[in-house]
Amino acid sequence: ENYGITYQARKELHKAVRKVLATSAKILRGPFADPFSTVDVEDHECAVWLLLRKSQSGDRAARLQAVQEMSETHHWHDYQYRIIAQACDLRTLIGLARSKESDPRFFL
Repeated sequence: ENYGITYQARKELHKAVRKVLATSAKILRGPFADPFSTVDVEDHECAVWLLLRKSQSGDRAARLQAVQEMSETHHWHDYQYRIIAQACDLRTLIGLARSKESDPRFFL
């Protein structure tokens, strides 16, 4: 069927607007897309969440370093240890259990 030029122009304009909206949504959602985003975290808790994110990295060396840093940390409050214990994955917990100087508060 032959639609008028106005219909075709409007159709192309709608496609372009949808692409712009989808792109802007991806850009604006970026800082909030990560499950361990530090956007809404207090400054004194940022290190906890960054270590947690690092411990779940795909890079093995980064994971090991994060677990080592967690096991060497003994100055956190009780609730911060509970946050890590509840939010970390099994590999992190196993690494913490195998570390000699791990704080027992990591293990609920």
